[in-house]
Amino acid sequence: MFISGNVAADVTPGKDFEVDGNADLSVRDFSFDNQKPTEKRPLKVLLAVPQVSVKTKFSLDEDGFAFEQTEAVLPNSKLKASGKVDSVSGFDIDVRGPISLSDIRKLGPFDIGGDGQLHWTIKGKKPDVVFSFEAELEDAYYLNLKLGDVKGKVVYNDGNDLLYFYDLSATQGRSQFIANGTIDTGASDAANMTVQVPKGTIQDFSTVFSGFLEKSVPWYPYEISGQISGLIKVSGKTSLDQLSVEGDMDLNNVDYLHEIFHSGKVHGGYRRGAYIAENISIRKKNGTIKGNLVYGADDALKFDLHSDGLTTLDIDRLASLGIPYRAPISFDTQGMGKLGLLKSSFRLNFGDGLIKTYSVPHTEIAFNTENGRVRGDISVFAGQVKGRMDVGWERGSSSSIDVDARHFDFQPLLIGMNTVLADDAELDSEVSGSAHVKFQTGALSKLSGAFALSSYTLRRHGYSLSLVKPAVFDVQGGSYQFTGLKFAGDGTQLSVNGSAHDGDVDYTIGGHLNLGIFEFPVAEIAFVHGSADVDAKVFGHADSPRFKAAVKASGFDLRLQAIEQPFEEGQFVVDWTDGLLRVSDVAARFAGGAVKGSGTIQLYPTKVPDLDLKMDLDNSKIKVYPVAYARTSGKLALNGKDLPYKVKGSLAVADALIKENFDISDNLRALRTSKFLPQKNVGGVGEMQIFDLDIDIAADRNIVVRNDLFDTELKGSIKVINSVQTPRVMGQATILHGRLLFKDNFFAIQSGNIFFRNPATLDPEFDLSGQLDTKGYKILLVASGSASNPNITFTSQPPLSQNDIVNLLTLGVTSSGYQNIARENRDAYSRDELYGLLFSQSGVNKGLQQKLGVKVRVDQSTLVAPESAFRPRSGTDAAETVAPKVVVQKEVTKNLNASVGSTVGVGDNQERNVNLEYDLNKHWSVLGTYEDQHGSQPSQSRTSVGADLKYKLRF
Repeated sequence: MFISGNVAADVTPGKDFEVDGNADLSVRDFSFDNQKPTEKRPLKVLLAVPQVSVKTKFSLDEDGFAFEQTEAVLPNSKLKASGKVDSVSGFDIDVRGPISLSDIRKLGPFDIGGDGQLHWTIKGKKPDVVFSFEAELEDAYYLNLKLGDVKGKVVYNDGNDLLYFYDLSATQGRSQFIANGTIDTGASDAANMTVQVPKGTIQDFSTVFSGFLEKSVPWYPYEISGQISGLIKVSGKTSLDQLSVEGDMDLNNVDYLHEIFHSGKVHGGYRRGAYIAENISIRKKNGTIKGNLVYGADDALKFDLHSDGLTTLDIDRLASLGIPYRAPISFDTQGMGKLGLLKSSFRLNFGDGLIKTYSVPHTEIAFNTENGRVRGDISVFAGQVKGRMDVGWERGSSSSIDVDARHFDFQPLLIGMNTVLADDAELDSEVSGSAHVKFQTGALSKLSGAFALSSYTLRRHGYSLSLVKPAVFDVQGGSYQFTGLKFAGDGTQLSVNGSAHDGDVDYTIGGHLNLGIFEFPVAEIAFVHGSADVDAKVFGHADSPRFKAAVKASGFDLRLQAIEQPFEEGQFVVDWTDGLLRVSDVAARFAGGAVKGSGTIQLYPTKVPDLDLKMDLDNSKIKVYPVAYARTSGKLALNGKDLPYKVKGSLAVADALIKENFDISDNLRALRTSKFLPQKNVGGVGEMQIFDLDIDIAADRNIVVRNDLFDTELKGSIKVINSVQTPRVMGQATILHGRLLFKDNFFAIQSGNIFFRNPATLDPEFDLSGQLDTKGYKILLVASGSASNPNITFTSQPPLSQNDIVNLLTLGVTSSGYQNIARENRDAYSRDELYGLLFSQSGVNKGLQQKLGVKVRVDQSTLVAPESAFRPRSGTDAAETVAPKVVVQKEVTKNLNASVGSTVGVGDNQERNVNLEYDLNKHWSVLGTYEDQHGSQPSQSRTSVGADLKYKLRF
């Protein structure tokens, strides 16, 4: 320690010796170590302060030393201190204030850091001096761990050389840690601590342990995420090569490369220079992955992993791509050694399975590494393709690859890209060929061997492509030449010719290509008819060949699944250089208008393309459910680097017509997958979502709704979101004028708004008011709510009750006329009319007829109780009961029709009847009738059976 500065003091000599003064000092390399005069031990610095400036007022006498008004200034800290050191009580020092622990540098054997508030006390008498640190810090680090925000207490007892940690809590991101324990700074040099992790994330753990990982495990997968909790123990010596930080941890919702592991357990951490993950057990949806992994300080890796009960439904990547492949999976792998000299084996088996309804034979993959070589075998679809490889790691090693495909049926691959193909009875695909090559690692362009393509067939309804004749050619030292490789089919004539010499290749591809080939990978395409001219070239060195092509098409027709009208007389030009496609001169007639477009497509070998395409829409009458047509203009952009691609734009609607009824049955039918709900394709079933819509649509007026309920004109502004298969709407529309049909009456709409607030369902909210003049009454209708749960109220001038207004609208009678109907039958008449209104205007009847061939109507029935001695008929015929009758009709065969009717809502009285009508010919039919009426008493029941011969005169 070095001290320099100024000291001014007043000295009182004599028996009562005393010094009072002020000091302004600079101290360098102050340290507190483990040395004791009574012992000889290796030097260990316990506390180190490289530089500090001290200003203090002090006093000194025969009992000891005292100071006050002391200020200690470090490069990034400023502390206040006071206290004393005397022969009676020893140390009694208090230091507090804002601090950056990087100024202190060490606490015990480890570097320490963090910024915040510190309260430091030194109390006690030798040899039991106690240093107590209470701190509240940000960005703290200790034990080579990045701890984040720390709050707690650390105590050092100089008498027993122990550092004590008391409920030291740390928060790193969303993770919490609570540490307790000791570190011996004396002879044993032992650490004994426990760290509770009540909740945390794997990402935060990666940050905490990054001091270990960055140096020793640079390949650690930082992209892994998920929840973690458990208990960590710190043990061993304080030197990193003898320290252990290990924990038993519970895992939940672990995400690695978009693969989700729902739960798991692992014993892992750092053990004396090695990184461990032992007793791994992590669960997918159906199966589990188990095993162990150790990465040693000598760069040696040892691992063994295997699966238990896995299926393809556990592979989230298949689910996200909408590939409905179901099959069992098993794998096991083990290995040990340094990465360059690893001795390992790997086995993967996909069992017999299904892709949609198509059978998929089993596939087996096996390879091993040893002595710097990789050897492997593959058998695809029960041996339809077999392959073998023997490749050396080191450059210049002799290597070989052999592949044989015999009648390889790749329909499962096609159906995986586009599940619609599974419904095509004419789908057929097959290829046969072989490749047997030898080369030196790092010099693939100099390979020698033989290639053969024996047959190729690709067919679906309306499309076919096949190899004209087998092609065989040999390669010697990377040099070869072949001609006559031709493909032909409906609208396709392609020829491929090429040669290679001294590692340089030169291929030409030319002819006509049927654009129907795009129906195979893209489910959104319903059909495409037409061909394109292709002029392509592959050239350059075989290790990194260049590709250039020009593709031109004109006069083709295209229709998408979600849009009724086709794109006609389409054209485009594609200039293709290496992986970049520049698309220009895109134009087509569409729905009475036109579309134009251009853009770029960047291709990659291991991921979906990057898209950046733009399209102009000009005055096209688009038909998309529930719109009969919408005359639309505007701009759309299609871009993205991953699925689903974003479709954004702004469209203006000049005029539109909606004729669909807003009924409950249609709403329920329309509720398919939504991006705001769990996807149907989770688990490997369903359709892949390729496009994500975000389109703004505006209309100033001329949106006409004309159906069974409305005849109105609207304006509005909406946003179309979700997918092409299941578009969803948000926004609002305002009714400019129009009328609402209520049975045989028309309400003139005074105001109205429709709000699409819930993108998960086509169930708009609305508010509406309208007015009707009928039979001397002015009736005001006010409606609000949603299409599935409307609220309707009526008022009138002159005033009528709600029931009387409904009677007026449904029965057409006023209150005074209504009195002529027996009192007990009024509710039945009103109920009957409202039931009939429900069936006629809700679309229920229409839905039943479309799906089941059933018609439903509501009739009126008068139930008559027979006269008895106890209840004779009165003059008002009080024993008659009017009830609604639900009648179900169905055409059983071409000539036979049946109907079944039953009354509802009339207490004990009930009537059932069955009618069968058989058409003998055009004019004559036989009608059979069965009727059964039951009352509350046996005397009030009757049953009848009858038959009629009916003559029909047709006009």
